[in-house]
Amino acid sequence: MASAWRVKTGSRAVRQIAPLMVARYRELADVLDGGHDREVRFDSRSQVTILLMKDRREDGSAWRSILRLDQAELDGAGWNGTTPVVFDEFILEHHRPMVRHRFGAVQITRDANGRARVAGLPGPRHDDVTAEVTCMLERTGADLALTSDLDHLVTQIRAGVALVP
Repeated sequence: MASAWRVKTGSRAVRQIAPLMVARYRELADVLDGGHDREVRFDSRSQVTILLMKDRREDGSAWRSILRLDQAELDGAGWNGTTPVVFDEFILEHHRPMVRHRFGAVQITRDANGRARVAGLPGPRHDDVTAEVTCMLERTGADLALTSDLDHLVTQIRAGVALVP
């Protein structure tokens, strides 16, 4: 058990300080700084829709993330009522050059013209178990993005065409 913990924390430390992670963080930060908040990009080769998100928190720190959705799943959602759609979220830390990864979901419905409407799913109640899981993910680095995934994401963003709403 202790050796597994050392391996996990060791790999977390390597990913945190690895020059590859720092380089990918900077590439993604440049993309976000050059884009608009809620800018949508479509990569026809990978068939993904990418949403660039950036905002400022009350304390002045930057909140930047990238959502990636499967285009086929998105195209088929919401035609027969509300459909949940899963996405990847890549979150850029504001205080160190690290990119976290998590999965999330939204609800898609369609209006009479077929335009998609997106709504968040109700979040889980935050209890002691949720707090423990969050702490465990942070300690082990299980929520850190792999640099290979970030390479793929950078390629998709650069290949993507900005969609006009």
